[in-house]
Order: sequence, then structure tokens, then C-alpha cells
Amino acid sequence: MRYFLIHSLLITSLYIQSDPGQCSLIENDSDRLSCYDNIFKKSNSSKDDNETSEVSTNLSLEEKEQELLVKERKLLEKEEELEKKEKELDSDQERKWFGFAKRTVEKEEDEEAIKIVSKIETVATKLNSQLLIILENGQHWISVEKYRRHKLKDGYDVEITRGFLSGFALRVPETKIKIRVRRIK
Repeated sequence: MRYFLIHSLLITSLYIQSDPGQCSLIENDSDRLSCYDNIFKKSNSSKDDNETSEVSTNLSLEEKEQELLVKERKLLEKEEELEKKEKELDSDQERKWFGFAKRTVEKEEDEEAIKIVSKIETVATKLNSQLLIILENGQHWISVEKYRRHKLKDGYDVEITRGFLSGFALRVPETKIKIRVRRIK
């Protein structure tokens, strides 16, 4: 058992050694040979790996360039998709806050015309002769001017757009009814 333990420690120490001079000190022929084999196999395998890697890098440079081009195209496509989603989210946000006095983001660019289309759920005249208009989409609008007589009725389809200079205009399509309004809820 002692000899086995010493012999196993000796063999493991041989594998750890990387100096050929240390292998020459070993008296047992088979152990000395295995020591030399281990040292030179490691160095030869690293040289072979370097040579094959150089050849493979030369051959695969074109393949890598092609892969990079494909990846770049995919990234550009993803970027375009994200930009589209961002624009959709911005327009949804604009629709949500459409009609309130404070705008969420001031843009200097020409904006596309946002138009809210809905049906009138309820029209009521307040005590100060302003019209309170509740739409089916849950928005509440109030007229800017005072109206004693109005032609709006429940169930009319209406369009609300941004005014020419400021404010908002409620219009009933296919009629001449057009009222300046502001959103209250």
C-alpha cells in the first residue's frame, strides 16, 4: 500500500512537472518516458492548435464578415420595428391626452392631424348656456361659446380635431355643425 501511494504521488508529480531536466532524474524507464511524453505532447499540441487556428481564421474571415453583415441587417430591422412601436405608443399617448390644455410633449415638427371620432352619448346645456358633451369613449367636452339653441343630439357621430390656431373643434360630418370645445375630463 505504501509503495502504491508513493508511486501514485510520483506519477502525479511527473505530470505536473514541465521541465525536461526533471524527467531525466527519474530512474524508472516507463515513468521517465511518460514524463517526457506529457511535456512534449503539451507543447506540440499547443503549436498544432496555433497553426490550425491561423488557417481556420484565414478561411473563416469571409464567413465572419458575412455573419456580421447578416447580424447588422437583423439589428437594423429590429431598430426599425422599435421605432415603429415607439411612434405607435406616442400616438396612443397623444390620443389619450388629446384635448387637454397642457400638451405632454411640444414638437416643433409638423404633426400629423389627430382626429377623435366617436358618438355623442349625452348633450346637456349648463346653467351658463355652455354645452356639456359626453362621448361614448368616455371623454367630456365643454363648449367654449355659449349656446341657447343648439342642433346637437344624442347619437350623432362627431369628429374632434385640433383648431387652426388653437383649441379644438367638434364637427358633425355631413352637416354644417361646428363648435369650438375644450376637454374637461
